[in-house]
Amino acid sequence: MSSFSIDKIDNKIEPTCMISTDHPLRYYFGGSSVVSYEYVHIDANVIRDSTVLCLKYDPNNFTLYSPVKNHIVAWDLLTGTISNTLRDQSPGEITAFGVFINTKLSVIGDSEGNLLLRKL
Repeated sequence: MSSFSIDKIDNKIEPTCMISTDHPLRYYFGGSSVVSYEYVHIDANVIRDSTVLCLKYDPNNFTLYSPVKNHIVAWDLLTGTISNTLRDQSPGEITAFGVFINTKLSVIGDSEGNLLLRKL
């Protein structure tokens, strides 16, 4: 199972910004505190060892959504593990991604020119 180590976590992070690094693959979130996450194991079928396109944070469920290839990966920020992988969300590789948190819907643009609305 893919997971990342948690250096510090605070349930009231209220992130306002995020950056990522390639080597090692880490995510840093700034808000009321600074939190960093690092991939420990890579699921070669879903997670690729490179910087991701974007991350979308759901403060209602403390979940982080990340598009990978044509899948959407949901990270549980309390445990640092993947809580769900929504496979085959678009015909092509996801190139644009947005989330409407209150409705649990995502909008996806892919490499084949499709614009899709999907339930998370």
